[in-house]
Amino acid sequence: MLAECMAAASHWLRVAIAVSVLAGAAVESPLAAAPIDPAVHQGVASCGSSTCHGRQEATGPRVRQNEVISWSDPASLTGAHSRAWKVLNEPRAQAIGKRLGITNVAASKECISCHGDPAPVRGPKWQQSDGVGCEACHGGSERWLAAMPA
Repeated sequence: MLAECMAAASHWLRVAIAVSVLAGAAVESPLAAAPIDPAVHQGVASCGSSTCHGRQEATGPRVRQNEVISWSDPASLTGAHSRAWKVLNEPRAQAIGKRLGITNVAASKECISCHGDPAPVRGPKWQQSDGVGCEACHGGSERWLAAMPA
C-alpha cells in the first residue's frame, strides 16, 4: 500500500513539474535523485495476457485484471498514459522542447521521465512507444512475473 501511495505522489509531482514547465518556470526535477529500479522492465506486453491484466472485463476482487484495457482506452483518464510518449512527436511538444533547449524530445531523458518509462534494464518486449506503461510506476515486471502463478 505504501508503494502505491508513493507512486501516486510521484505521479502528481511529475504533473506539477510539467505544469510549471509549460508555464515557463525553470524547474529542476527532484525525480532525478529517485532510486534506480534494478528489476528488468519487460514491457506492457508482459502484463497484457488474458490470464493477467488483459481481460475484457474486471473479474478480480482487488486487482481488476482488465487494467491494460483501461490503460489503452482513449476515452479513459488512464488512456492518456498509453499515448504519453506519442505526443512527444507532435508540434506542440517540439515547440516546448525548443523553448527548453531540447533538440529531440522523444529521446530526451527529461521528457521520457514523465512521458515514458526510463527503464534502466529492458527486456525483449519492452518498447518506449508503450508510453507510461505499468512498470513506470509499479517497477520492473521481472519481480512481479516471478511472483505470479504459472
